[in-house]
Amino acid sequence: MRGTPLLVQMYILYYALYGVGFMLGQIAEVRHGLLWRHLDATWYAAVALTINRAGYSGEILRGAILAVPHGEVEAARAFGMTKWQIVRRIMLPRAIRTSLPTFSGETILLLKATSVASTITVTELLRVADVARASSFRIEETLFSAAIIYIYAFLSFVLTRAFYFAERQLDKDRLPPNPVTPAAAVPAK
Repeated sequence: MRGTPLLVQMYILYYALYGVGFMLGQIAEVRHGLLWRHLDATWYAAVALTINRAGYSGEILRGAILAVPHGEVEAARAFGMTKWQIVRRIMLPRAIRTSLPTFSGETILLLKATSVASTITVTELLRVADVARASSFRIEETLFSAAIIYIYAFLSFVLTRAFYFAERQLDKDRLPPNPVTPAAAVPAK
């Protein structure tokens, strides 16, 4: 799945699967009533986006799990933890902490990839801008405003800030301790 373009995956899901399902539905409709209904295009787009990004996300998480130092796992075994306790208490927190910056980038890329869904009749931001462009004949203004909404104005900014906040919350134990002032430096009363 990582090697094929998102647009091709959407076309295969939306057009090819619908055609196969429609033919099966026509055959089954004669015997058992309506078996297959055409789902809304939003569902096909969601499945295509999920399939497309799942391969990359799986590799990111696999790499983060492999990056957990072996000494920490051995120390957990020495304490008598079971395999699931080691995964839950040692490996997953460390892997999530390691992979969170990369997942934030993947989430932004997923947000920007939703514009491809307009090719299969999903009404999303680019589709609305295209309809506005067709009715007003203002090409630059509509596409520029869609780009601002996607990138700067709201969506990417909010997601970036949310991931930054999550990274800061997970890295509190890595911050240096507050310096302790010596007793001589404290003014006497």
